[in-house]
Amino acid sequence: MRTAFVSALLAAAVTCAVAPKAPAQDQYMAQADSQLARIKRTLGPRYSESRQMIHRGFSDATPQNQNFTWDRASYVVAAAGDIHVAGIKLRLYNENNVIVAADTSGSRTPRISVTVPDFGTFYRLEMAITSCSEYPCYIALMPYQRQ
Repeated sequence: MRTAFVSALLAAAVTCAVAPKAPAQDQYMAQADSQLARIKRTLGPRYSESRQMIHRGFSDATPQNQNFTWDRASYVVAAAGDIHVAGIKLRLYNENNVIVAADTSGSRTPRISVTVPDFGTFYRLEMAITSCSEYPCYIALMPYQRQ
C-alpha cells in the first residue's frame, strides 16, 4: 500500500512538472488588452474598434512601426502595456513623413487623436517603449473610430 501511495505521488509530481502552463506572453498581452478595454469604456459608445487589436513584443527599446490606411473619419489610437512597461510613446506620421499627432508623455496608456481628411489616407504609427523593467515587454494597440 505504501508503494502504491508513493507511486501515485511520484506520478502526480511528474504530471505537474510537465503539464503545459499558459505562456507568459499570453498573460502579458491579456494585461494590455484589459487596459485597452478600460480606455474603450472611457471613450464611450460613440467609438468602436476600427480593426483587430495589434499586439507587439519588444526585446529592447527600439521603436516599431505599424502602417494604416484609413477612411475619412475621426480616430483615437490607444496603446497599453503589460505590467513591465512603465511608459509608451506614440507618433503618427502622414505620407510625407510629417508628424500629425503624438503622445510622447511616456504614459502607460498613451492616446492620440487624428481626423483623416480623405478616404484611403496612409499613416505610419511609430511606437516605442520608454521604460521596461523586464524584456520582452508587450503592448497592445487599438485604433478606435468615432461613429
